[in-house]
Amino acid sequence: MHRPLRTLAAALAVAALVAACSDSAVGPRGAAGSRSAPTVAAPFQLTESQLDSSNVEWVGSIQISPNGTSYADGVNAIVFPAGSVCDPATSGYGPELWDAPCAPITEPLTLTVSVYQHDGERHLVFSPDVRFAPTDDPAKMVILETNLEALTRSTAPNSAYTIFWSPDGVTTVDESQSDPSLVTQVYRDQGRLERRLKHFSGYQVAATVTCDPNAGSSCDAPPP
Repeated sequence: MHRPLRTLAAALAVAALVAACSDSAVGPRGAAGSRSAPTVAAPFQLTESQLDSSNVEWVGSIQISPNGTSYADGVNAIVFPAGSVCDPATSGYGPELWDAPCAPITEPLTLTVSVYQHDGERHLVFSPDVRFAPTDDPAKMVILETNLEALTRSTAPNSAYTIFWSPDGVTTVDESQSDPSLVTQVYRDQGRLERRLKHFSGYQVAATVTCDPNAGSSCDAPPP
């Protein structure tokens, strides 16, 4: 598992699963949150107040079923559709393989989940590294969602958000630059971010201030 350096300390909170058969869990509502799959017990649940804390950390494990698994931690959500997780023993891992066919898992797969948050940044790490079966069917894609509420309280009003791949906990890679299907979708009216995933290791949400002339900010370049 790639452990983030403490300068990143904590970032993308996608963590545990809702308790099995629970009807009371609160999480993002969208492509991931609305698709059905069997749920598994959560090693922990997150709250917006926890995400406002500095240098917080959670570590737990989840078990992914070959028949599909719903994942939610109260703030974030993922659905792994049936047959979407490649068998790490045979599939290999690396950018050259993201779109390569693979044999899906046939037995439950246990993943260690490490979640960090610090000053409005979120970071998650899954171990072992796994990739997901390539598909053009939206119903079979693995989608990550995360709430914006705690993030927006820690960033500038005009921030833009990107869910980066972070292979080593330090480097950030905007995978949408080479694959438009991986662009981060921002739904401010619903208070959430969403992005397709083709693999797991680490991901980080990062915010950058953007020019918004409608918000009264100047878009002119600063004087030399």
